[in-house]
Amino acid sequence: MKAIHYLLGSLVLASCGQSVPAFEVRNVNPPVVVGDLPDARLTPGKTDPRVTQDNIDTTICNHKGWMKTQSIRPPVSYTNRLKAQQIEQYGFADKSLKSYEEDHLISRELGGCLDCAENLWPEHYAGDWGAKKKDRIEDHAAIMVCRHEMLLKKAQCEISSNWILMYRKYLMADNTAHQIGDCQ
Repeated sequence: MKAIHYLLGSLVLASCGQSVPAFEVRNVNPPVVVGDLPDARLTPGKTDPRVTQDNIDTTICNHKGWMKTQSIRPPVSYTNRLKAQQIEQYGFADKSLKSYEEDHLISRELGGCLDCAENLWPEHYAGDWGAKKKDRIEDHAAIMVCRHEMLLKKAQCEISSNWILMYRKYLMADNTAHQIGDCQ
């Protein structure tokens, strides 16, 4: 498959509070197409202020307590309405709600806001970089955070800056994806 070069504009990250490149120019295989990454103007990502580095062991890393009580997704009536609105805002040709997962850009496992529109986006199931693939980096990042191998803010920043580069960096051992935005 031919690698494709992409350059997307900059974005403002709610979790990082700074402007960073949404995607760097580089060969990407499998190729990234428009829609694989959320539009940062519509979905910048938003964190849950109750989750901090100091309390991860009692919040997001506590699978018997916090995560059990915080795993409630927003009502389908809310997410379907939001998904339909966002599909229009994003200008996607495929209007079928079943083609998309209304996904959290910053997952709940990484302290993402559960019901904030700024943290939800219609992520397509189809394609090389679809919703199921993003789930893998969410899980991997959560394990690293809970093992204290990665700071929470860094994980939140990297996944909201460019989850595909994060995937390539940690799950594909891609040394060209070493720096993701201005994430520290």
